[in-house]
Amino acid sequence: MLLVATTFAFGENEKPPAIQALKNAGIIVFPVGNGKWYTTSTEGTKVLNEDATVFIECASFNGYSEGRYVLARKKEFIRSYDERIKDYIGGGLYEGTGIWVKKDFDILDEDGNSILQFPINDASFYVDGKCAVKVGKLWGFIDKDGNWLCEPKFVGALFLEGKYGIIGDRFCEYVGIINDQYEIIMPVTTYFLYARRVMTNEGIITIIVDRKDNHYEVEKFVDLYNSNGQNLDKTIKAYKKLYSTTYPSR
Repeated sequence: MLLVATTFAFGENEKPPAIQALKNAGIIVFPVGNGKWYTTSTEGTKVLNEDATVFIECASFNGYSEGRYVLARKKEFIRSYDERIKDYIGGGLYEGTGIWVKKDFDILDEDGNSILQFPINDASFYVDGKCAVKVGKLWGFIDKDGNWLCEPKFVGALFLEGKYGIIGDRFCEYVGIINDQYEIIMPVTTYFLYARRVMTNEGIITIIVDRKDNHYEVEKFVDLYNSNGQNLDKTIKAYKKLYSTTYPSR
């Protein structure tokens, strides 16, 4: 899970009266940012204003950051296989299992208007005015007006913050690193499972995490990676000698 830092009009324990009334009625409501809240049900997701009126209705809400709402308008159940198993007691058939797939992605501004210049198939969230989006089978990056910063060329992409960003495989089960020119620094490797954005006293840092839950700060890691001839094994050994790999990696 990637966390995005946001600010709220109301504190964690301070909620608008209309939102508090929903919570008192047993409805689970989460803060979004920008004076908005959201709630989910079997029918989908609703983003609410502070007076509990509906701002956006969608199938799935990816998140809010930098004045942009990232969401999926539809969700479709895709059967992963069509195996049928006979129920010998009742005589019926069990259908095969499947997964819910988010579809028809959109990115909205603070007023709920779409900023997209072209259809997208998936999206992450905004960081430093950039959002990773998927068109067809590849990912690229757009700006806050929906224009291309980097046309699709990555199999998977998560975000780019400061000097470096995180890319992934098709399902983002493994990650790699790019620079702010959208050039691959470290190809996607099965050694690193995911990335996190962590709030520290010095600000937000990006870390990558290996199979044993060791944490590596991306900027420090890239410096060592380049100085060790981009040899992954040497870089990991050098990092562990110089820095802590516990969470948070400081």
